[in-house]
Amino acid sequence: MLTPESKSERKVILCKVGICFLNNLIPRRLMIVLKVIFVDAENVGLKPLDDINVSVLDKVLVFSNDETVKKHCELEMYHFLGGYPQNSNQADFYIIASLARLLSQMTVREISMTEIMLYSKDQSLLHAFRFQCELVGANSTFPLEEDIGDNVVNIKKSNSPEKQLLSLLHTPKTSTELQSILPLSKSDFTRVINDLIKSKRISRVPNKSKYWMRSASA
Repeated sequence: MLTPESKSERKVILCKVGICFLNNLIPRRLMIVLKVIFVDAENVGLKPLDDINVSVLDKVLVFSNDETVKKHCELEMYHFLGGYPQNSNQADFYIIASLARLLSQMTVREISMTEIMLYSKDQSLLHAFRFQCELVGANSTFPLEEDIGDNVVNIKKSNSPEKQLLSLLHTPKTSTELQSILPLSKSDFTRVINDLIKSKRISRVPNKSKYWMRSASA
């Protein structure tokens, strides 16, 4: 039986062989668009991984320190990148650094043949990621960016910060995810969270302590 490590090595070999074969087979005027997919799992969790459709030639880079995410990546043969400090925004810094390193190693032709995607709802990260891609003319897409727009529209209809936050918890979300959407300072956000906990309107998701959920009475 192949181990996760040997499976990953085998996939890398298949990718290289496939790219060489296709580049020799297809005329140069026809470009094969490959995907490099960055997943900010600290921000969006595991769900986007279930929705991603990739070929053997595509690369998926998942950023997280969570063991559950790591095991999922091993099963799907995704590249798991963890081990960074747990301080605020460390995952974002790691993602941008990895993107910059990837782009610096690619030729102009390789960049033109590659679609670079980021799964995240962190607006600051999205802006930084887009800027890095624009510097070298890389094609970047952000599949979850429309969801952010929907959330902004929804929270404008709410009055208090408490109602704004509750309106976003139609599905469980992390504090980082909520802060990236809500127009609140860090101190105000902490106060709102504490008030909602005291009134028993939100609680942690069982077995997923980083996620908040609405209580049945909220």
